[in-house]
Amino acid sequence: MSIAIQLAGEATQTIVGIADAAAHIQDVVRHEKELTEATAISDDNEFNIRKNFLDNTVNAIKEATCSQFNIVICTDQEHDDFQNLKGRILPMDLVTVDVAKNKPVDFQVYVFDTGNYLRHGKYELDHWNWFGETKKWYDPAAMHVDFDKAQPKLDAAAIKAKQDQNAAQNKTAAAATGATSAVQASTAAKQAPALDRDAAGKAAAAAQAQPASAPAPGLMDHLAGVAAGPLSQMVMGGIAKPAATKGKKAKKGKAH
Repeated sequence: MSIAIQLAGEATQTIVGIADAAAHIQDVVRHEKELTEATAISDDNEFNIRKNFLDNTVNAIKEATCSQFNIVICTDQEHDDFQNLKGRILPMDLVTVDVAKNKPVDFQVYVFDTGNYLRHGKYELDHWNWFGETKKWYDPAAMHVDFDKAQPKLDAAAIKAKQDQNAAQNKTAAAATGATSAVQASTAAKQAPALDRDAAGKAAAAAQAQPASAPAPGLMDHLAGVAAGPLSQMVMGGIAKPAATKGKKAKKGKAH
């Protein structure tokens, strides 16, 4: 027998045998156990810890089995009675959860098609939970939860065909992506030398078009001034100044 299950992190169902399905469900339950015990370390509210474990585990199994099975999880189950149980996935071991310091509690997990559960243990929601019942009723001796209808099963053949189709499409897409990448890489390799030559030519043309650097403003005037200084002194030094006339002063004439 093969059934569809939902693996953690997967977007589609996987077809597995009954033993693999049971192992996967056990892994789901153990994961919820670890999360619960991690919470119990910092939270001393035992009622909430037990109830959260039951709620979260039922939901996790529903997701893992794609809601194809009825579910019962309970503790304080020693005197309970499960009648007409059919289609049960391989019996699973008790799951021991530390709901408080030095306080382990055993939980029994049932994943099945149909049956009638007679609850003699505590009825409170921190002691048991279930999914898929068709009727709930009481008598003086027990609480009865009936699971008269099996949950609808996914078509294993259709799921397998869909998985094969998806795998073929993914393979084709991967091949197309690889071919495109190879063409792009080849084109880039061929264009690289031409691009390098073009860049070098543009750099050379830009260098030729660049005008020679002109002297800084005022530099020529400064140089001319420096050169003209000694020349001016030489010219000025060569011009004879009028000599002072020595001798007797001219006598002033009398006014006539």
